[in-house]
Amino acid sequence: MNLLRAVCLLIVMLALGCGGGPKTTTTQSTPVGYEFQRLCSTLGSSNGQISRSQFLANANDKQAADQLFNACDVNRDNFVSEQEATQAPYSFQNLKTQVILFTTPRP
Repeated sequence: MNLLRAVCLLIVMLALGCGGGPKTTTTQSTPVGYEFQRLCSTLGSSNGQISRSQFLANANDKQAADQLFNACDVNRDNFVSEQEATQAPYSFQNLKTQVILFTTPRP
C-alpha cells in the first residue's frame, strides 16, 4: 500500500513538475518558509536545505523516494531549497507528505 501511495505521489509530482532556483536561506516570513524550516528540522538539516541523503535516510522505499526527490531537485545539486519549494507548492506538499509518512510511528 505504501509503495502504491509513493508511486501515485511520484506520478503527480512528475506531472506537476518542480521549480528550481538558486539556494536561499530559510525564513519564517511566509507559510512555505515556516513549513520548510520545520521540515528541515525534522530531517536534521541545519543549513536550510534538504539534502538527498537526509531525505533518503528515512525512506522505506528508497527507489520511489529517490525519484520523488529528483522531481523536486530541478537544478540537480542534490538539495531542495526553500525557493524550489516556494516555486512548486504542490510538489513541496508531496515532499512533506512523504516525510510525514516515514517519520510517523505506525501502531
